[in-house]
Amino acid sequence: MGLKTILVHLANDEDHVARLATAMRLAKRHGAHLIALYITRPGERPAEVAGRTASLAYMRESAEEAEARARAVESEFAATCEREGLSYDWVMEDSEHLSSLAQRAHAADLVIVSRGPDLHFEDRFRLRLSEELVLVTGLPIMILPPGAQALDPGQRIFVCWKPTREAVRALRDSLPLLAAAQSVHLGLVNPDRGDSVAALEIQQYLSRHGIKAQTLDLPAQGSIGESLLAGAAAHSCDLIVSGAYGHTRLREVLTGGVTRSLLRHTTVPLLLSH
Repeated sequence: MGLKTILVHLANDEDHVARLATAMRLAKRHGAHLIALYITRPGERPAEVAGRTASLAYMRESAEEAEARARAVESEFAATCEREGLSYDWVMEDSEHLSSLAQRAHAADLVIVSRGPDLHFEDRFRLRLSEELVLVTGLPIMILPPGAQALDPGQRIFVCWKPTREAVRALRDSLPLLAAAQSVHLGLVNPDRGDSVAALEIQQYLSRHGIKAQTLDLPAQGSIGESLLAGAAAHSCDLIVSGAYGHTRLREVLTGGVTRSLLRHTTVPLLLSH
């Protein structure tokens, strides 16, 4: 099954231009239908906005500003899609971001979002959109790092491999991207014999899909997440594929984990499946 429908999250934030440009490039490469979902409601309220009256005024003003921005983005988006011959839908809603995206995701193969900031310890306990979507949609979620420019991910793909349910799910969810990639690397950190045998079986499985993958046995460099990121960087990969939350999310928030490390420190797009 190919990549036929891409859903991209848009809002009045600094990274929405990069998300849209990235989604359009992927849609063009895969011949996919593109759904642009622009949500005018603010994602979260600034700490300095307090009180019911202040909150309502802020929400109303932000929504009006977002709607005006959305109209301008829609016009350019439609013109570009027409010029590039892309099939597309434009949807604008005043709704809660997570619930709206989760509902629309039912009819998509891939969802593209951006990772929110992680500047303070409290951020580790907030419900971040990208993480929540991974857990509630059952779909692969492509997460762009904060401040990313227009990207063209999927030319050189790094797959974080371990014979676990989450890793297997992520690999299968990414098959259309892997099939279109110039190179695919399976990264294993300090693999034991069982890991190596499983990696060989996965190589053979991928080859039957016409995908040639190279196995990388990576030495431990700090945490597992840091080792995987170092391996991806060493091979100039522009997309990292990983299973998400093999442990409970609370455990990863409190003690750290591979998913958290990848989310917080990646400088290239990350595709997560759970």
